Amino acid sequence: MAAGIPLGSILMLCFLLSVGCAGRYRIDTNTGADGTTTYTMASNEIDIEGGTKYDAFAQQDHHIEKRCFLDLRARDKPGAARTFQLVLTYIGSTALDIAPGRSLEIVIGLNSTTLSAGGGEVTKSMDPSTKLVTESVAYPVSSGLLIAMSEAEAVQVIVIGQDGKVKGSFSDRNFATLRRFVEEYVQ
Repeated sequence: MAAGIPLGSILMLCFLLSVGCAGRYRIDTNTGADGTTTYTMASNEIDIEGGTKYDAFAQQDHHIEKRCFLDLRARDKPGAARTFQLVLTYIGSTALDIAPGRSLEIVIGLNSTTLSAGGGEVTKSMDPSTKLVTESVAYPVSSGLLIAMSEAEAVQVIVIGQDGKVKGSFSDRNFATLRRFVEEYVQ
């Protein structure tokens, strides 16, 4: 018993805190046949404008119109320096038609960086049961940009497609996972 608190309560509190924190941060590690190891922090959903549509007549009635994930990836190729990517996944009731060129803008304070997927391919699919469109593309980024994002107080994300635009921002949860990823894999 520590300071009048039963040991069982302390252990339960530690368990609940560790489960809550660890449940939000997970790294998927894959090693390819060529020895390249990839570390991906996935399911990093960002808050986007207009993501949920509410029915004006029933306050409880709402549905997801669009979602956006900005995952982090580090890649170690034998004999080469570690490289990094932001992996964007858009899910919506209508397509954005994201092009592999300059289609992702990261705004940190007053500074803006527009990223290009370069030769990267945009993966598109349609969910037949719910008629949702999924578009995914990876953008190469520098360690400097990831560090700047992790040190920022606010990060805005703008996804530019041929059929629309999505604006979003990082939440406290996004910053927590980004900072942990940068600490473990970038610095």
